[in-house]
Amino acid sequence: MRFSELFEDAMSRSEVVCTFLALLELIRLKQLVCWQSSDFGEIEIRKREAAVTDSPVATTAPTEALPPPGENPPS
Repeated sequence: MRFSELFEDAMSRSEVVCTFLALLELIRLKQLVCWQSSDFGEIEIRKREAAVTDSPVATTAPTEALPPPGENPPS
């Protein structure tokens, strides 16, 4: 998908910010890859192809860090 498509239906600035932060997190977790074929060209976003040696991210995260659904995380 194109980077610009992520924000076409955004209703507020906070929605744009949340979407962008989610994109950055998925890139950091190596779930997505982005590239740009030319200077000032469209940014393309794709799901990263899983390598055989990759282990799922969920197995490395402590389960205590996630609050039960409907509860706020501890401050």
